[in-house]
Amino acid sequence: MWQSLRKTIAAVLILSTAHFGFVGALQAAMIGTPAVQSATTTADDARARVRSFLTREDVASQMQRLGVAPAEAAARVDAMSEDEVRSLSQRLDTLPAGGDAFGTIITAAVLVFLVLLVTDILGYTKVFSFTKPAKN
Repeated sequence: MWQSLRKTIAAVLILSTAHFGFVGALQAAMIGTPAVQSATTTADDARARVRSFLTREDVASQMQRLGVAPAEAAARVDAMSEDEVRSLSQRLDTLPAGGDAFGTIITAAVLVFLVLLVTDILGYTKVFSFTKPAKN
């Protein structure tokens, strides 16, 4: 009986772990015509967008603190290929504005806790003192 219970719990843990790993990666939606048209910007538009991002006051001050002169950054943008500039311009939209990984860390911590709790209950580990192993 315990053997089948262990197999069932292991299967549930594997499926739930796989689900947590792919939730954000497997999303699909229809793309409208305006979105496609705005995504296909020319290299000059993308280059101008990256330059305007680099001239923002907060970005420029951070670059100067890191030792990169604004003129040097502009020269590097001018030296980029069209594909590099388009890629960087598109990534500017997806970058978090002062974001952090708090939610990801909390999710990972809860997942680790649950896995350790279940393995502790099944008797494979002895991590928590408040659990009693089902395996003798």
